[in-house]
Amino acid sequence: ITLIAIVLTDCWMDVDHYWHDINEWFEDGLIPYKEYGFEYPPFSLVVFLIPRLFSWDLNSFHYSYAIFCMVSYMLMSKAVLDLTKNNQTLKKVSFILLLLIPIFGMKFILTRNDIFAVTSAVLAVWCLVKNHPKIAYVLIAIGAMIKIYPVLLVLPFLVVALSKRDWKSMFECIIT
Repeated sequence: ITLIAIVLTDCWMDVDHYWHDINEWFEDGLIPYKEYGFEYPPFSLVVFLIPRLFSWDLNSFHYSYAIFCMVSYMLMSKAVLDLTKNNQTLKKVSFILLLLIPIFGMKFILTRNDIFAVTSAVLAVWCLVKNHPKIAYVLIAIGAMIKIYPVLLVLPFLVVALSKRDWKSMFECIIT
């Protein structure tokens, strides 16, 4: 399904914009936020740079970016399935949804940078459940530097730390 969607996608929407943004930095040596307007949070540059390293023109960037998005989606899917492994009903529902999302939302997944923030947020929850709060807080920070909405997880993470009376973890969450 993914390969068919990548090949058949003819409207790349924001990906063309990402190409031009990263090219100004990559080829022209311009400094984002200082020498040209860059409308995304700072870590988005890394998200755009990785597929740029594997492309030579706009068309190849489309495919490099799409592959990078799908790798991120697969990583996020693996984390969701691992989080639901103890509840068979929830795991089945999650599996079906993870199959349906690419079918109905592939164009959104392939042409936006939201999948990277979502993956970061899901991995943060996964790390918190696996008792790795410091990594979870860093993943929230990375997600917020791609898109701002992963920062909404800070409050629930603070509540978890508060319920455990883990003051150190609360402080780390706030500082990160």
